Amino acid sequence: MNWANFIAKHPHAHVLVGRTRNIMQWRSTAVAKLITSQNPTGKFSLKRDVDDEQGYYLILVGFELETDAAKLAVLLGATRVKAYAGYSSVFEFDPAFLNLGPRRKQ
Repeated sequence: MNWANFIAKHPHAHVLVGRTRNIMQWRSTAVAKLITSQNPTGKFSLKRDVDDEQGYYLILVGFELETDAAKLAVLLGATRVKAYAGYSSVFEFDPAFLNLGPRRKQ
């Protein structure tokens, strides 16, 4: 489900936010693969965005159910932070910990 529709249907979503300056981490499909491998019980959405003011690439994952968000938060080593922007809960993670897939041989 696209982000705008997801937030419209679930305005008090549970969100994980990753910030990076590494374009490869931002483009990685590792988060999406991790989410689907966990078989969330509720609806979810993934969005990539840019924070022009602070110079970060953002990875946002919204969940309908807090249990799904908390489960992914544990896997990503995310930290619960004070909720903002109307979300029910917010966790922040470092995309550097994601497996970016096969590396080229040296």
